[in-house]
Amino acid sequence: MAHTIGKCPRCGRNVDWRVGQSIGVRDQLVWSRSMRCQSCGQQLEEDYEGMPPAWAREALLARNGTWRIVLALDADRLRAAATLRALLRLGLKETTGLVRSKSSTLWSGTQVECMWLAKHLRALGIETVVEKQQDPK
Repeated sequence: MAHTIGKCPRCGRNVDWRVGQSIGVRDQLVWSRSMRCQSCGQQLEEDYEGMPPAWAREALLARNGTWRIVLALDADRLRAAATLRALLRLGLKETTGLVRSKSSTLWSGTQVECMWLAKHLRALGIETVVEKQQDPK
């Protein structure tokens, strides 16, 4: 679980939000958030499908680092980009960038995002490796 500071929806005080991400039972990407306000007692737990909003994703990346999917065969790049476009609802410009990229890194994000995408790519016979990105020195 990652932590981030946000506002209590009831009283507006700063609270510690816990944020998590996982692969759901239907192989969908899911994320969750929960909090308990020490001031007013409000408790909240919520689950969502899809990519988390930027604030939640930033907390997950800060907690667990940035991960990447490395494409094993460049010949699979077009099919892999089409798959990512469908799964992540990428626009044409983003997808074109994936296709034209000379990097072996197909996607960078949270560990769960990379594992989820790699699982779908493997199901199509596209070989990938998921690894933690090294921090720039």
